[in-house]
Order: sequence, then structure tokens, then C-alpha cells
Amino acid sequence: MSISTTEVYKYKNFQALASDVIVLAKEVMPDKIIYINSLNDQTQITLKVSEHNTNVTLEEGTEIPVEAAICNKIDYAKGEPLVYEDIKGSRALTDIQSTIDSLNVNAYLGVPIVLSDGLRFGTLCAAHHEAQTFSDKEIKLLQKIANMFSYYLELEHKAYRDALTGLFNYQYLHTSFHELAPNGGIMMMFDLDHFKSVNDTYGHLVGNRVLQTFAYKLRSFSDPIVGGTAFRLGGDEFLLIIPKTLEPIGLTALLEQMLETFGKWEDIVSMPLTASIGVIHYDGNGHQTIDDLLKIVDKALYEAKETGKNCYTIVS
Repeated sequence: MSISTTEVYKYKNFQALASDVIVLAKEVMPDKIIYINSLNDQTQITLKVSEHNTNVTLEEGTEIPVEAAICNKIDYAKGEPLVYEDIKGSRALTDIQSTIDSLNVNAYLGVPIVLSDGLRFGTLCAAHHEAQTFSDKEIKLLQKIANMFSYYLELEHKAYRDALTGLFNYQYLHTSFHELAPNGGIMMMFDLDHFKSVNDTYGHLVGNRVLQTFAYKLRSFSDPIVGGTAFRLGGDEFLLIIPKTLEPIGLTALLEQMLETFGKWEDIVSMPLTASIGVIHYDGNGHQTIDDLLKIVDKALYEAKETGKNCYTIVS
């Protein structure tokens, strides 16, 4: 998993802190270009670039496919820096050679920026168009700077995430809604049927496990959808935003698959446990606030619950 740039740009003082990180790193290696990249599963984005006198052709906002990124060669699980002192001389990285050539990078140092739970943000990098040597002192200092930046990112990340499930929370929904789906789309609200009985019968530890598993199942639907974003609003109430309109047949098929998936809990509880879903389409014209839309989708969810649970209600 990784942190989206949409989320990062919402962090308080992110631009100022990123600039300070660049300045500190530049003090360590004044002769090199210093930059911060973020990586998701599809793309590497360059967020900040220092002033420099090198011939490396990298600019803020540069996007490249993640499989073509030098930073993608880092082992983020181990958290160790990646060092290439003479890439062009070795000609060993044939799969990303086009990136190396287009950016004119020969010497590269990439320090992973990872949160304590293993969530990947990206890298703090130093590079040069000529072969260079990176001293142990330079590498360790750059690691310390990256670690300080990761502590800041972690604090901000937690402010927008639900602590139990890791999904986005109500605060992030309010601050980011119009950017998540600027042209409208579909909003789904979910509520677990009979969840109170789970807590009463099995206790809150099992109830928490159910919520975490539901979040995992919900992400199995949201993650493959470009721009799909899942939230936990509180208790056993969840939300999914899809920034596009599905054809009626496609939407119905998706909802039926969801009901089937959310009705299987044999490995956790033996009692019946299902989900009800309220669904609305919205046009993104800005006339309706997020609170307006939440009221409408909540009403659709209530109708699904009243219909008999384990079903969905769609409001066009």
C-alpha cells in the first residue's frame, strides 16, 4: 500500500516541510540535485526538486510509470537505501534504461520514506549526471532527514485515517470530497445488519475483527476502481465513492457481488451477518454539499434496511 498524492497535499504545512527537507538534504550534498518522489502502485510523481547545477533533467510534477522508476528498485520492506554510483558505466538496469537516459541520471541515492506500519510514501533522493561517490556519512544523514520527514507524514496520515480499519475517515471525506469526484459519480453507504448482536454474543474484540474484515472486503472492491475511495464513517457505517457513473447493469452486478461477499463470515462468526447498501448518483455540479449527499444516501440506506436488510436501494 502507498499514500496517495491527493491525501498528502491535504496535510497541514506539507509544502513547507517538504521544502525544509530539501534544504537540509542540500546542506549535506550541495553538489547534487535533491528531490522527493511519491510512489503509488501505478505512478511515480516528483513532488519537490532542489535548485541545482547538474544536468539531471528532472522537474517538479514529473510523472512516470512506477515500473520504469529507479525508486521502485528500492526494497521498502527492508527500508535500506539504494545506491548507484555509476549507472551508465554498469549498464545493468536495462528495464529502466530509458528513464535513466531521459533524466540523464548517472549517480543515484534513494532513501525510502516509509511509515511505521510499512505504508510506503516514496523516497528522498540525491542524484548527479556524472558518476559520484556517496560517503557513509552522507547516506546516514540523508536517512536521518528522511526519518524525520516520515514522522511528520505519519502524524498527518493518522489524522485522516480510521485507527481501527485504516480506511479514510469523516474528516478526510469533508476536506477532499470535491477533489475525489469533481465530475460526480456514485456514492454507496453500507451498514452491517445485526452487528450489535455480534458484539453482544462474541464481544467487542470479535466485533472489531468483523469491522476490519469488512474494511478489507470493501477495499477489494474500491481499489481496482480508478479513483474509488472507501471510508469508515463510524461504528459499522462505511462509505464508498466511485468518481464515475456505471451503467445500470454494471452497477447492479457490482452490488449483487458486494451483497454476496458481505454475507460470508463463517471464519469469524457463525450467526447471520449481512450488509445493507444505500446508493445514489450525483452530478458534481457543486450545488449539493457533502452533508446534503450524506443525508440522501443515508435515507437510501434506511430504505434498504426497512425493506428487509441484505439488499440495496438506488436513488437516481
